[in-house]
Amino acid sequence: SAEYYERLLNITENQHIITEATEGCMKSYYFDKQYDKAIEKANQLIGIQDININQKKQANYILGKSFFDKKDYSEALRHFEIYSDIDNTETSAECAYLSAICLYNTQRYDDAEEKVFFVSDKFSNYINWTARSFIILSDVYVAKDNIFQAKETLKSVIENYPDDETDYTEVIDLAQEKLDLIENTSNE
Repeated sequence: SAEYYERLLNITENQHIITEATEGCMKSYYFDKQYDKAIEKANQLIGIQDININQKKQANYILGKSFFDKKDYSEALRHFEIYSDIDNTETSAECAYLSAICLYNTQRYDDAEEKVFFVSDKFSNYINWTARSFIILSDVYVAKDNIFQAKETLKSVIENYPDDETDYTEVIDLAQEKLDLIENTSNE
């Protein structure tokens, strides 16, 4: 569908249609995993003066996710932080969680730990992202050689994650897998 949006961009001079077509291209390229083109269109969208706050958030989300998928964690972090600071939506919680991963992946462990507690404080009503953030915190603790705290963090997620959450099995399995790995590694 990006092809059709591109055609529309080439034939219109109507600013509203240009904005909508640019947004459509951006999303289409992202979902087609054409991250460089998604980044290009997201930057074009942000450059349009009359975009609304939702379009600005969407562009930053697509920029963050595209850079993340390209493993450019520093750039991804910049856009995730813009989004997560704007409001308290579930997507903001996801962006804050992804920010913690970016910080962890760039070996900024203290900042990653701080970001996890930010997620817990600001987005506690989004249990999925909070629990996933604590799972990342266990990785931080392992990287900082605090194995006891890593295990306890994972045990806490396993014991306290509500079983009525739609992703219960996925989150619990991930926490258990990491806990088993830590225990097997520390027993060697």
